[in-house]
Amino acid sequence: MSLPSLSVVMANYNHARFLLESLEALARQSWPAREILVVDDASTDDSVRVVEDLSRRYPAIRLLRNERNLGAALSFRRGAEQARGDCLFFPAADDRVLPGFFEKSLALLDRYPQAGLCSALAALIGLNGEDLGPCRTPAPLDAPGYLSPAAARKAFERRGNWVVTYSAIYRREAYRELGGHDPALGPTCDGLLNFVIPLRHGACFIPERLVLWRKSDAGYALKSSADWTSGLAVIEGLERRLAAPDLAGLFTPRWLAVWKRQALRTFLYELDRRGAAGPEELAAAVLRLSDGRAADRLYAAALRRLPSAARGLTKAYLLSQRPPAELWRDALGRLGAA
Repeated sequence: MSLPSLSVVMANYNHARFLLESLEALARQSWPAREILVVDDASTDDSVRVVEDLSRRYPAIRLLRNERNLGAALSFRRGAEQARGDCLFFPAADDRVLPGFFEKSLALLDRYPQAGLCSALAALIGLNGEDLGPCRTPAPLDAPGYLSPAAARKAFERRGNWVVTYSAIYRREAYRELGGHDPALGPTCDGLLNFVIPLRHGACFIPERLVLWRKSDAGYALKSSADWTSGLAVIEGLERRLAAPDLAGLFTPRWLAVWKRQALRTFLYELDRRGAAGPEELAAAVLRLSDGRAADRLYAAALRRLPSAARGLTKAYLLSQRPPAELWRDALGRLGAA
């Protein structure tokens, strides 16, 4: 069997405690990667020693060291520039792939050479590896297959974002065509790839949980948008990028509306979960990101009139914004667990 070759590019900063687990899972896949490049971003813990030890056991592992801390996006780009594989995979240093992930993904990309990426479903784990249940992203297909650009757009407009970043394997040409990870976008630099590539090239999808995504407030995405100011700047920065001339005509008004509602919901959920914003900030956020819906105005007005009830109001508002299909799926899941 001959499949496209794969380069793994991992950006690491002070994640020594997770590297043995994550790198061994990558190195022991049934279809091996051509190379596993670990770009260490000037870590101050034992990361370098751990990677060097593992590289002696697994020759595919190669360490690249940044002289100073550059951030995840530039570290990913540095590794991608040196990568030799037909496809690229960018795992977080604290996540873990499950058996068969490379083989199943690359086999699908081999079958559909026009596809720009392949993604799968994910499960969540906690800081110490505890099971946190499934990552609640939509499944656009019931069986492994390919979505054309038109089908990818339709799936997003109907269900929201379905590409889990840490399960996405990109065709190298499609990645480089877009310029790779854009450091100006911070934690949404991978989101741009996941939005644009399926709409330009189509995408493969596997409705199976093949990666474990570690949810931690210390992780790059959550840490970078931990408060009202930085979180809002991240969303509005990506919104400006989506409207740039080089992407003109790619995103329909319907697509943009679905994305913004999803971004607003996620942002408010994180602010509420962390207690990172007061009633006035929550009201300002929903109005700045709103598409003019009456529910948004009512929620903002209620926050300002009843600030002591902000937590309850926010939970009720977030519940009202969930798609009926998602609520129904959760209800069935609870019945199954019972």
